Amino acid sequence: MKKAGKTRRDPDMLDEYDFSNGIRGKYAKRLLEGSNIVVQPQDVAEVFPKKRKCDNCGKAGAMQKRITRIYGRGRNALVIENVPIIVCPHCGASYLEAKTLHEIERIKLHRKSFAEPKHLDVAAFAL
Repeated sequence: MKKAGKTRRDPDMLDEYDFSNGIRGKYAKRLLEGSNIVVQPQDVAEVFPKKRKCDNCGKAGAMQKRITRIYGRGRNALVIENVPIIVCPHCGASYLEAKTLHEIERIKLHRKSFAEPKHLDVAAFAL
């Protein structure tokens, strides 16, 4: 007969996500008494960008950059400027976050109310 013991932890679970020794509601009373929320102004955020872990390699140091993306072709092309992407200096990955993808889909869906028609010059690259 096996002895009942501790359940095995998932080997993929990181220590910082183990809340088995946590105290439920420890800070609830303090939160109800009131809290301060400080929103960082955009100009300050640009000077001190938030460092984050890369979703691809897991290393810290991924940064947010802003780019211009083109969706569609020809007369149906839509240029969206100032799109935030995450870029990792370690592995070279660049990717869009879910909230950015949702906003892009919203812009594409309602393009008539967001976009203004502009003439676009197109050049072909050749060596």
